[in-house]
Amino acid sequence: MNRMLFIVSGLILFVLISYFTFSAQFMSLDFRNNLWAPAYLLTQRESAYNINSIFNDSNSIWFPQVVGLFFFLGFLPQHLATNIWLILNIVLLLILIRCLIRQSGHEKIKPLYLGILALSVFLFIPTIRHLTLGQVDILLMMALIAGVYSIGRQQLILGGFLFAVALVKPQHCIVVLPSVFIYLLFIKSALQDILKLFLAICFFVILQTAPLWFSGSAWINDFLSNLQRNPDNWAQPSIFSALRNFGTIGFIFWFVIYIAIIVINFQVWSKNKPENSVLWSLASTAIISPYLWSWDFVLLLPLFVDTTIRLSNLFSKLILFVFYAACLIGSVFALQGGSASDEVLWWLPLVLMTGIAISIVIDKKTPCFIAGGGKNVLNH
Repeated sequence: MNRMLFIVSGLILFVLISYFTFSAQFMSLDFRNNLWAPAYLLTQRESAYNINSIFNDSNSIWFPQVVGLFFFLGFLPQHLATNIWLILNIVLLLILIRCLIRQSGHEKIKPLYLGILALSVFLFIPTIRHLTLGQVDILLMMALIAGVYSIGRQQLILGGFLFAVALVKPQHCIVVLPSVFIYLLFIKSALQDILKLFLAICFFVILQTAPLWFSGSAWINDFLSNLQRNPDNWAQPSIFSALRNFGTIGFIFWFVIYIAIIVINFQVWSKNKPENSVLWSLASTAIISPYLWSWDFVLLLPLFVDTTIRLSNLFSKLILFVFYAACLIGSVFALQGGSASDEVLWWLPLVLMTGIAISIVIDKKTPCFIAGGGKNVLNH
Protein backbone atom coordinates (compact mmCIF):
# COMPACT_ATOMS: atom_id res chain seq x y z
CA MET A 1 0.00 0.00 0.00
CA ASN A 2 2.77 2.42 0.96
CA ARG A 3 4.69 1.54 -2.20
CA MET A 4 1.63 2.18 -4.37
CA LEU A 5 1.02 5.50 -2.61
CA PHE A 6 4.66 6.47 -3.20
CA ILE A 7 4.41 5.63 -6.92
CA VAL A 8 1.14 7.54 -7.35
CA SER A 9 2.52 10.55 -5.47
CA GLY A 10 5.64 10.47 -7.64
CA LEU A 11 3.60 10.39 -10.84
CA ILE A 12 1.42 13.28 -9.68
CA LEU A 13 4.52 15.29 -8.76
CA PHE A 14 6.10 14.51 -12.14
CA VAL A 15 2.96 15.70 -13.97
CA LEU A 16 2.82 18.92 -11.92
CA ILE A 17 6.50 19.68 -12.50
CA SER A 18 6.16 18.98 -16.21
CA TYR A 19 3.11 21.24 -16.46
CA PHE A 20 4.91 24.02 -14.59
CA THR A 21 8.06 23.68 -16.69
CA PHE A 22 6.30 24.04 -20.02
CA SER A 23 3.54 26.49 -19.09
CA ALA A 24 4.83 28.98 -16.48
CA GLN A 25 6.05 32.32 -17.84
CA PHE A 26 8.54 33.49 -15.22
CA MET A 27 11.31 35.97 -15.98
CA SER A 28 14.36 35.89 -13.71
CA LEU A 29 16.49 38.91 -14.56
CA ASP A 30 19.84 37.69 -13.25
CA PHE A 31 19.44 34.30 -14.89
CA ARG A 32 18.50 35.97 -18.17
CA ASN A 33 21.46 38.34 -18.20
CA ASN A 34 24.15 36.09 -16.79
CA LEU A 35 23.33 32.66 -18.18
CA TRP A 36 20.52 32.37 -20.69
CA ALA A 37 21.54 35.35 -22.85
CA PRO A 38 25.24 34.29 -23.04
CA ALA A 39 24.18 30.71 -23.75
CA TYR A 40 21.78 31.87 -26.46
CA LEU A 41 24.47 34.02 -28.08
CA LEU A 42 26.79 31.04 -27.93
CA THR A 43 24.32 28.91 -29.88
CA GLN A 44 24.22 31.70 -32.49
CA ARG A 45 28.04 31.61 -32.73
CA GLU A 46 28.29 35.14 -31.33
CA SER A 47 30.30 36.49 -28.40
CA ALA A 48 28.62 35.12 -25.28
CA TYR A 49 29.12 38.31 -23.28
CA ASN A 50 27.86 40.79 -25.86
CA ILE A 51 24.36 40.65 -24.39
CA ASN A 52 23.61 44.29 -25.22
CA SER A 53 23.04 43.05 -28.75
CA ILE A 54 19.80 41.43 -27.54
CA PHE A 55 19.00 43.22 -24.25
CA ASN A 56 19.64 46.95 -23.87
CA ASP A 57 21.29 48.30 -20.72
CA SER A 58 22.12 44.81 -19.48
CA ASN A 59 25.30 43.30 -18.14
CA SER A 60 26.67 39.79 -17.67
CA ILE A 61 29.33 39.17 -15.02
CA TRP A 62 29.10 35.53 -13.96
CA PHE A 63 32.38 33.82 -14.79
CA PRO A 64 32.34 31.80 -18.02
CA GLN A 65 32.45 28.30 -16.50
CA VAL A 66 28.71 28.36 -15.87
CA VAL A 67 28.01 29.42 -19.46
CA GLY A 68 30.13 26.57 -20.77
CA LEU A 69 28.46 24.02 -18.50
CA PHE A 70 24.89 25.13 -19.24
CA PHE A 71 25.26 26.33 -22.82
CA PHE A 72 22.49 23.92 -23.88
CA LEU A 73 19.96 26.20 -22.15
CA GLY A 74 20.54 28.63 -25.01
CA PHE A 75 18.74 26.25 -27.34
CA LEU A 76 15.57 26.59 -25.24
CA PRO A 77 13.04 29.43 -25.10
CA GLN A 78 13.81 31.85 -22.29
CA HIS A 79 10.78 30.98 -20.15
CA LEU A 80 11.45 27.23 -20.43
CA ALA A 81 15.13 27.64 -19.52
CA THR A 82 14.13 29.87 -16.58
CA ASN A 83 11.70 27.26 -15.25
CA ILE A 84 14.30 24.51 -15.54
CA TRP A 85 16.83 26.65 -13.66
CA LEU A 86 14.28 27.36 -10.91
CA ILE A 87 13.45 23.67 -10.52
CA LEU A 88 17.17 22.81 -10.44
CA ASN A 89 17.75 25.26 -7.59
CA ILE A 90 14.79 23.93 -5.62
CA VAL A 91 15.97 20.35 -6.11
CA LEU A 92 19.49 21.29 -5.00
CA LEU A 93 18.13 22.79 -1.78
CA LEU A 94 16.13 19.63 -1.09
CA ILE A 95 19.25 17.54 -1.78
CA LEU A 96 21.18 19.77 0.63
CA ILE A 97 18.66 19.12 3.41
CA ARG A 98 18.68 15.39 2.70
CA CYS A 99 22.48 15.17 2.64
CA LEU A 100 22.88 17.12 5.88
CA ILE A 101 20.33 14.90 7.60
CA ARG A 102 22.20 11.82 6.42
CA GLN A 103 25.57 13.31 7.38
CA SER A 104 24.31 14.05 10.90
CA GLY A 105 23.18 10.47 11.42
CA HIS A 106 19.65 11.57 12.37
CA GLU A 107 17.66 10.05 9.51
CA LYS A 108 14.45 9.27 11.42
CA ILE A 109 13.18 12.81 11.66
CA LYS A 110 9.41 13.05 11.89
CA PRO A 111 7.75 14.28 8.67
CA LEU A 112 6.25 17.27 10.51
CA TYR A 113 9.62 18.50 11.72
CA LEU A 114 11.19 17.79 8.35
CA GLY A 115 8.47 19.89 6.73
CA ILE A 116 9.08 22.74 9.17
CA LEU A 117 12.81 22.59 8.45
CA ALA A 118 12.24 22.66 4.68
CA LEU A 119 9.72 25.49 5.06
CA SER A 120 12.22 27.54 7.06
CA VAL A 121 14.75 27.13 4.25
CA PHE A 122 12.35 28.25 1.52
CA LEU A 123 10.83 31.10 3.56
CA PHE A 124 14.28 32.55 4.25
CA ILE A 125 14.17 35.94 2.53
CA PRO A 126 17.56 35.46 0.79
CA THR A 127 16.26 32.13 -0.58
CA ILE A 128 13.15 33.81 -1.99
CA ARG A 129 15.20 36.57 -3.61
CA HIS A 130 17.70 34.04 -4.95
CA LEU A 131 15.00 31.91 -6.58
CA THR A 132 13.14 34.94 -7.91
CA LEU A 133 16.21 36.41 -9.59
CA GLY A 134 17.52 33.05 -10.81
CA GLN A 135 20.85 33.39 -9.04
CA VAL A 136 23.69 30.85 -9.02
CA ASP A 137 24.78 30.77 -5.36
CA ILE A 138 22.93 27.56 -4.49
CA LEU A 139 24.78 25.77 -7.28
CA LEU A 140 28.21 27.04 -6.26
CA MET A 141 27.41 26.40 -2.58
CA MET A 142 26.60 22.77 -3.37
CA ALA A 143 29.73 22.55 -5.54
CA LEU A 144 31.90 23.73 -2.63
CA ILE A 145 30.31 21.29 -0.18
CA ALA A 146 30.60 18.38 -2.62
CA GLY A 147 34.14 19.44 -3.51
CA VAL A 148 35.24 19.37 0.12
CA TYR A 149 33.51 16.01 0.56
CA SER A 150 35.52 14.72 -2.41
CA ILE A 151 38.79 16.06 -1.00
CA GLY A 152 38.10 14.27 2.27
CA ARG A 153 37.92 11.03 0.28
CA GLN A 154 41.04 11.72 -1.77
CA GLN A 155 39.05 12.33 -4.96
CA LEU A 156 41.16 15.31 -6.01
CA ILE A 157 40.12 15.32 -9.68
CA LEU A 158 36.42 15.46 -8.82
CA GLY A 159 37.17 18.08 -6.18
CA GLY A 160 39.02 20.17 -8.77
CA PHE A 161 36.04 19.98 -11.14
CA LEU A 162 33.59 21.07 -8.44
CA PHE A 163 35.80 23.91 -7.20
CA ALA A 164 36.14 25.13 -10.79
CA VAL A 165 32.33 25.33 -10.92
CA ALA A 166 32.27 27.22 -7.62
CA LEU A 167 34.69 29.83 -9.01
CA VAL A 168 31.80 31.18 -11.09
CA LYS A 169 31.75 33.68 -8.20
CA PRO A 170 35.35 33.78 -6.91
CA GLN A 171 34.46 36.20 -4.12
CA HIS A 172 32.43 33.43 -2.46
CA CYS A 173 35.40 31.07 -2.42
CA ILE A 174 37.73 33.32 -0.40
CA VAL A 175 37.22 31.37 2.83
CA VAL A 176 36.51 27.81 1.68
CA LEU A 177 39.37 27.37 -0.80
CA PRO A 178 42.08 28.86 1.46
CA SER A 179 40.76 26.64 4.26
CA VAL A 180 41.01 23.59 1.99
CA PHE A 181 44.61 24.36 1.01
CA ILE A 182 45.58 25.17 4.61
CA TYR A 183 43.94 21.91 5.71
CA LEU A 184 45.91 19.91 3.16
CA LEU A 185 49.18 21.69 3.95
CA PHE A 186 49.21 21.99 7.75
CA ILE A 187 46.83 19.26 8.90
CA LYS A 188 47.31 16.52 6.31
CA SER A 189 50.86 17.52 5.27
CA ALA A 190 49.88 16.68 1.70
CA LEU A 191 51.86 19.11 -0.42
CA GLN A 192 51.57 16.85 -3.46
CA ASP A 193 47.79 16.82 -3.11
CA ILE A 194 47.77 20.62 -3.07
CA LEU A 195 49.62 20.72 -6.37
CA LYS A 196 47.30 18.11 -7.92
CA LEU A 197 44.21 19.95 -6.72
CA PHE A 198 45.46 23.31 -7.97
CA LEU A 199 46.27 21.88 -11.39
CA ALA A 200 42.90 20.10 -11.53
CA ILE A 201 41.07 23.36 -10.77
CA CYS A 202 43.00 25.22 -13.48
CA PHE A 203 42.40 22.42 -15.98
CA PHE A 204 38.66 22.27 -15.38
CA VAL A 205 38.25 26.05 -15.43
CA ILE A 206 39.74 26.00 -18.93
CA LEU A 207 37.76 22.91 -19.96
CA GLN A 208 34.45 24.32 -18.73
CA THR A 209 34.94 27.44 -20.84
CA ALA A 210 35.70 25.40 -23.98
CA PRO A 211 32.25 25.91 -25.60
CA LEU A 212 32.76 29.68 -25.57
CA TRP A 213 35.75 29.42 -27.92
CA PHE A 214 33.63 28.06 -30.76
CA SER A 215 32.37 31.60 -31.35
CA GLY A 216 35.90 33.02 -31.38
CA SER A 217 37.86 34.92 -28.75
CA ALA A 218 35.84 38.16 -28.70
CA TRP A 219 34.00 36.98 -25.59
CA ILE A 220 37.11 37.59 -23.46
CA ASN A 221 37.19 41.34 -24.18
CA ASP A 222 33.42 41.56 -23.80
CA PHE A 223 33.58 39.76 -20.46
CA LEU A 224 36.33 42.05 -19.15
CA SER A 225 34.41 45.06 -20.44
CA ASN A 226 31.32 43.89 -18.55
CA LEU A 227 33.31 43.56 -15.33
CA GLN A 228 34.70 47.07 -15.74
CA ARG A 229 31.27 48.47 -16.55
CA ASN A 230 29.73 46.91 -13.46
CA PRO A 231 29.26 49.73 -10.89
CA ASP A 232 31.70 49.50 -7.98
CA ASN A 233 30.01 52.08 -5.76
CA TRP A 234 26.82 50.20 -4.94
CA ALA A 235 25.94 50.10 -1.24
CA GLN A 236 25.91 46.40 -0.40
CA PRO A 237 24.92 44.54 2.79
CA SER A 238 28.48 43.68 3.73
CA ILE A 239 31.27 44.69 6.09
CA PHE A 240 33.49 45.44 3.11
CA SER A 241 30.96 47.88 1.63
CA ALA A 242 30.64 49.72 4.95
CA LEU A 243 34.40 49.92 5.54
CA ARG A 244 35.08 51.02 1.96
CA ASN A 245 33.84 54.48 2.92
CA PHE A 246 36.96 54.89 5.08
CA GLY A 247 39.39 54.38 2.19
CA THR A 248 42.68 52.58 2.76
CA ILE A 249 42.20 52.35 6.52
CA GLY A 250 38.84 50.69 5.97
CA PHE A 251 40.36 48.15 3.59
CA ILE A 252 43.15 47.34 6.06
CA PHE A 253 40.58 46.84 8.81
CA TRP A 254 38.54 44.54 6.55
CA PHE A 255 41.67 42.55 5.69
CA VAL A 256 42.49 42.13 9.39
CA ILE A 257 38.96 40.76 9.96
CA TYR A 258 39.39 38.45 6.97
CA ILE A 259 42.68 37.06 8.33
CA ALA A 260 41.02 36.56 11.73
CA ILE A 261 38.21 34.59 10.07
CA ILE A 262 40.75 32.43 8.21
CA VAL A 263 42.53 31.71 11.51
CA ILE A 264 39.24 30.81 13.22
CA ASN A 265 38.32 28.57 10.30
CA PHE A 266 41.71 26.87 10.56
CA GLN A 267 40.88 26.01 14.17
CA VAL A 268 37.53 24.60 13.09
CA TRP A 269 39.09 22.55 10.27
CA SER A 270 41.80 21.22 12.60
CA LYS A 271 39.26 19.84 15.07
CA ASN A 272 36.47 18.56 12.81
CA LYS A 273 35.84 16.66 9.62
CA PRO A 274 36.12 18.69 6.38
CA GLU A 275 32.45 18.09 5.49
CA ASN A 276 31.42 19.65 8.82
CA SER A 277 33.98 22.45 8.73
CA VAL A 278 33.01 23.70 5.28
CA LEU A 279 29.59 24.68 6.61
CA TRP A 280 31.25 27.17 8.95
CA SER A 281 33.46 28.45 6.16
CA LEU A 282 30.44 29.10 3.94
CA ALA A 283 28.65 30.95 6.73
CA SER A 284 31.79 33.03 7.36
CA THR A 285 31.83 33.95 3.68
CA ALA A 286 28.39 35.54 4.05
CA ILE A 287 29.99 37.95 6.51
CA ILE A 288 33.37 38.74 4.96
CA SER A 289 32.91 38.43 1.18
CA PRO A 290 33.92 41.70 -0.52
CA TYR A 291 31.07 41.57 -3.03
CA LEU A 292 27.70 40.19 -2.04
CA TRP A 293 23.99 40.91 -2.00
CA SER A 294 21.16 39.73 0.19
CA TRP A 295 20.52 36.62 -1.93
CA ASP A 296 24.11 35.56 -1.29
CA PHE A 297 23.12 34.98 2.34
CA VAL A 298 21.86 31.55 1.27
CA LEU A 299 25.44 30.59 2.14
CA LEU A 300 24.20 30.58 5.75
CA LEU A 301 21.65 27.84 5.08
CA PRO A 302 23.91 24.75 5.28
CA LEU A 303 25.13 25.67 8.77
CA PHE A 304 21.62 26.67 9.87
CA VAL A 305 20.12 23.37 8.69
CA ASP A 306 22.96 21.31 10.16
CA THR A 307 22.70 23.12 13.49
CA THR A 308 18.92 22.66 13.62
CA ILE A 309 19.31 18.93 13.04
CA ARG A 310 22.12 18.38 15.53
CA LEU A 311 20.87 20.40 18.52
CA SER A 312 19.76 17.99 21.25
CA ASN A 313 18.21 20.44 23.70
CA LEU A 314 14.71 21.74 23.07
CA PHE A 315 15.56 25.09 24.66
CA SER A 316 18.58 25.56 22.39
CA LYS A 317 16.34 24.82 19.39
CA LEU A 318 13.91 27.45 20.63
CA ILE A 319 16.75 29.98 20.89
CA LEU A 320 17.77 29.28 17.28
CA PHE A 321 14.14 29.59 16.15
CA VAL A 322 13.84 32.98 17.87
CA PHE A 323 16.91 34.28 16.02
CA TYR A 324 15.63 32.84 12.73
CA ALA A 325 12.23 34.48 13.31
CA ALA A 326 13.97 37.77 14.07
CA CYS A 327 15.84 37.52 10.73
CA LEU A 328 12.64 36.67 8.87
CA ILE A 329 10.45 39.38 10.41
CA GLY A 330 13.26 41.94 10.39
CA SER A 331 13.93 41.30 6.70
CA VAL A 332 10.26 41.74 5.80
CA PHE A 333 10.03 45.05 7.63
CA ALA A 334 13.41 46.27 6.31
CA LEU A 335 12.35 45.60 2.72
CA GLN A 336 8.79 46.81 3.19
CA GLY A 337 7.46 48.53 0.10
CA GLY A 338 10.07 46.92 -2.15
CA SER A 339 12.03 50.15 -2.60
CA ALA A 340 14.61 49.64 0.16
CA SER A 341 18.21 49.08 -0.88
CA ASP A 342 19.86 45.73 -0.21
CA GLU A 343 22.22 47.37 2.28
CA VAL A 344 19.43 47.44 4.88
CA LEU A 345 19.98 43.70 5.41
CA TRP A 346 23.65 44.04 6.43
CA TRP A 347 22.81 42.74 9.91
CA LEU A 348 21.17 39.48 8.83
CA PRO A 349 24.22 37.14 8.70
CA LEU A 350 25.55 38.57 11.96
CA VAL A 351 22.24 37.98 13.76
CA LEU A 352 21.75 34.44 12.43
CA MET A 353 25.36 33.47 13.13
CA THR A 354 24.96 34.82 16.67
CA GLY A 355 21.84 32.72 17.11
CA ILE A 356 23.64 29.62 15.83
CA ALA A 357 26.59 30.21 18.17
CA ILE A 358 24.41 30.86 21.23
CA SER A 359 22.22 27.82 20.56
CA ILE A 360 25.29 25.59 20.28
CA VAL A 361 26.76 26.95 23.53
CA ILE A 362 23.48 26.39 25.33
CA ASP A 363 23.05 22.90 23.94
CA LYS A 364 24.00 20.32 26.53
CA LYS A 365 25.88 18.22 23.94
CA THR A 366 28.22 21.05 22.89
CA PRO A 367 31.55 19.13 23.29
CA CYS A 368 30.71 16.65 20.54
CA PHE A 369 28.36 18.84 18.54
CA ILE A 370 30.32 20.01 15.49
CA ALA A 371 32.03 16.69 14.82
CA GLY A 372 28.69 14.96 14.54
CA GLY A 373 27.82 13.85 18.07
CA GLY A 374 24.69 14.33 20.07
CA LYS A 375 21.15 13.08 19.82
CA ASN A 376 18.31 14.82 18.12
CA VAL A 377 15.14 15.73 19.97
CA LEU A 378 13.30 15.65 16.63
CA ASN A 379 13.57 11.89 16.67
CA HIS A 380 11.80 11.47 20.02
